[in-house]
Amino acid sequence: MNDRDLSTLERELIEHAAAGTTCDVSGRPDDDRRVCAAVIYELCVGARWAVHAKGVRLTGARIEEPLDFEHATLRAPLKLRDCDLRGAVTCT
Repeated sequence: MNDRDLSTLERELIEHAAAGTTCDVSGRPDDDRRVCAAVIYELCVGARWAVHAKGVRLTGARIEEPLDFEHATLRAPLKLRDCDLRGAVTCT
């Protein structure tokens, strides 16, 4: 995934994660609420983008791919509130 391929919302999420604030997209149309699971994974597990100690906080998003954190160590907390999860979430 290249940074220039990120959606506007994904860029916003990265900025919010760095600041330790909640990215709330609950009032947006469905097409403007989609976040790629790979972006969330990279924020929580990878080192590509800065993440505040408060972690990744996302409200009202639509995540269509599975979130697979199997055997992963999250470097920051993840809080998904009122998100539409279309795929499985694995956390073992």
